[in-house]
Amino acid sequence: MKKTITLKKFGIKITLLGNKQGELVGGLDNQFGELTDNKHGNYLLGAKDALESLILGHACAGVDVASKEYQEGILTALNAIENYI
Repeated sequence: MKKTITLKKFGIKITLLGNKQGELVGGLDNQFGELTDNKHGNYLLGAKDALESLILGHACAGVDVASKEYQEGILTALNAIENYI
């Protein structure tokens, strides 16, 4: 079973596949966008990578990451990351 989830608002494409144990595994293509060249670039990249991993983990666990509510949460987290760093 192959399933693709696209979150156009964030430029994210998730591909989910079933493994032999019946679990969902997958990968995430594209990123949240280009980093600006500043002194905090590595921290920003790390924080965004962590958020992408969380989104992929949720999708593999069966959470509806394409829902309006979930995407609002992503946006809130991105804003917090960019404001914090």
